[in-house]
Amino acid sequence: MKKIYLFAFLLITLTTNAQNRKYPWAAAVDLNIREYKGDLGNGFLKFNDFRGAWGIRAARYINPFIDAGINFNYGRFHYETGDTVYRPIRSYMLNTNVNVNFKFNNGVILPGNSKIAPYLIAGVGIMGINNYNNDSFGRQVFANVPLGVGVRLNLSNNFGIYLQSTYNLTMNDKFDAFATGGNDAIMNHSVGFV
Repeated sequence: MKKIYLFAFLLITLTTNAQNRKYPWAAAVDLNIREYKGDLGNGFLKFNDFRGAWGIRAARYINPFIDAGINFNYGRFHYETGDTVYRPIRSYMLNTNVNVNFKFNNGVILPGNSKIAPYLIAGVGIMGINNYNNDSFGRQVFANVPLGVGVRLNLSNNFGIYLQSTYNLTMNDKFDAFATGGNDAIMNHSVGFV
């Protein structure tokens, strides 16, 4: 466990966030809150069920407008229905996305060295979920499409904090083990260090 903390500390302190031609790579660690919307209800923007999901990210500068990246996040995911008929979703979930970020601090909209750096996110990904509360649910793997918005506060040339929310549209209606029409979705809110 100490090795994981040491790796996270080194990742946080030795990375750059000023992605440009000279320093094209960035790495990040974050904490996540996940929210569910589907056949069992809508938990979006409730922020009432933090279960300790964490993530890591790597991104590469492409041009002043675009960064490309990959992220992994893993942790517990719960959704309580409040209904005695349907069992709640209690699971572990791994989410991996490949995405592009459109940066507003591109030298046209905002200066490239702006302390506040908003961005838009789009990509494709895959989710794996292992529900330990509902035997009919079991393990599932499915594709998702992440779309989101974020903002990074650049505290120095080598350190920043970011906050982002990503809407993950799943490519099936059985995330919650019920199929009544329309795909289920997961909202992922992240705060992290880059």
